[in-house]
Amino acid sequence: MDGGLQRTCGVLLAEVRRTSPWHWRQGKRRPPLEAGTDAPEVKLVSEFRLKGVCEAAARGVAAWSRGLSVTVFERVPEPLEVLALQARGERCVSLLPEGISAAPHANALEFLLHDLCHLGKFADARHHHEQVGFFATFAAAVRRPEWRELESELDAEWIAARDHVLSDMNGSSIFLFAAFKMKLKMAARRSVARANGRAPKQLGPLDPDELRGYEELLDRVLPLLGFAEPDLRAAAIETSARRDCPRAAAMLSKHFRALGLLRSADQLAPPATL
Repeated sequence: MDGGLQRTCGVLLAEVRRTSPWHWRQGKRRPPLEAGTDAPEVKLVSEFRLKGVCEAAARGVAAWSRGLSVTVFERVPEPLEVLALQARGERCVSLLPEGISAAPHANALEFLLHDLCHLGKFADARHHHEQVGFFATFAAAVRRPEWRELESELDAEWIAARDHVLSDMNGSSIFLFAAFKMKLKMAARRSVARANGRAPKQLGPLDPDELRGYEELLDRVLPLLGFAEPDLRAAAIETSARRDCPRAAAMLSKHFRALGLLRSADQLAPPATL
């Protein structure tokens, strides 16, 4: 059995018991989550509702037990490390020792639960392959000199926003891509404001100058993401968080899923539907 999984469950259970000693175990899950091992620690997380452990975190443990590859850190990994793992169909958890900051979370347990929640969302069979394709696309793009040149023209807030999407968000590829585009819009807003010697607006749609700046950035980004084919490029431009173009979203999702399937061909199969 995966020693990292057993250790992680042991740490999780010990902390849950410590913080809620009288009511840490709150009843059986109905139905229980399918675990890929009979290890008592894993079965307990998979089969019982535990105080403070959300459903997504328990699903993450169950998916890990069924073969999803997970790296265990004793530190906070860099965002691009997490991106590289996800591009390979993997994820990570951090077991932070005493003295290591868990910021922005309150403590090491909250950090661990946060990681396990992301693991559960990444393992979701509805979106797993398209997430792998999405992250693989961006992992390749950020290594390109053209990408680094583009980012040298943007601010530190952009880097933090980009890292948030690429290492701290999970879900459908359309949700992720729409979030990325929104961050790019805000980077364009700030860039235009700097060029004009004023503070950026905080609310409202992009004005004509901001929209022009965003479209110029997007025009440079899309080829770096491999969106050279006209229909796919158009779908990437049309897809937004408003969900007002389902045809474009479906095309983009299919593209990322196909890439994810190719990337997963040499890896372990993802977990079955949870």
